[in-house]
Amino acid sequence: MSLDDVLAELRKTYLEALPTRVALIDKLLSEGRYSEVETEFHKLKGTGKTYGLPEVTSIGEVAERICESGSASAIESVPKALNLLKKVAATRSKGEPIDLLNDLDFLYLTEMARELHETTSGRNKRG
Repeated sequence: MSLDDVLAELRKTYLEALPTRVALIDKLLSEGRYSEVETEFHKLKGTGKTYGLPEVTSIGEVAERICESGSASAIESVPKALNLLKKVAATRSKGEPIDLLNDLDFLYLTEMARELHETTSGRNKRG
């Protein structure tokens, strides 16, 4: 078995486990465990590229940044992030690429994260 074969198998296993991780984040969100939701997105941010799934890293990064801004932001945005992760799992499991830069939900999350960062940064500069 070649290195490429091993990596492909690891990616397949990761994708198969992704719906379980999505369900966990959804459960944590419904229970109001926002810091744990943030932690789960942080883990996804760190593991996506490792398994050859940079889109998982991108989703994890913006969702983590949004969750850092508080529960109201998380309640609004996490469901969109979870739907994106489901879409990534389904699409990539078929061996097809996914372009987040043309996905309206991802663009929405990216803009929200940017706006929250600017607002928070502005507060920190004044405070």
